[in-house]
Amino acid sequence: MPENVEFLHRQLVAGRISRRQFWQGATALGLTAVAAESLLAKAAMAAPKKGGKLRAGLGEGATTDSLDPQTYTDIYMISVGFATHNTLTEISPDGALVGDAAETW
Repeated sequence: MPENVEFLHRQLVAGRISRRQFWQGATALGLTAVAAESLLAKAAMAAPKKGGKLRAGLGEGATTDSLDPQTYTDIYMISVGFATHNTLTEISPDGALVGDAAETW
């Protein structure tokens, strides 16, 4: 492994650079995606970095959107609804119906 690539790999494993910075450095060094991906797999980071922002590109939002579930007409509001509201019930890993927001039914 070339010296610069090895340095990038050590920085990634030590947590001094992010995956994004690793990819930028690997690309600048001319590594192919397959080679860079194999180095990432070897890094085997123990836990993801906490914090940050999730940015989702969703279309179809409108100024008339409401948090009233009865008015959801597009994928944008359905996504917002599931991110901000609980459902009454959910399906457990064993396939049984269990309460989420509902205590009894």
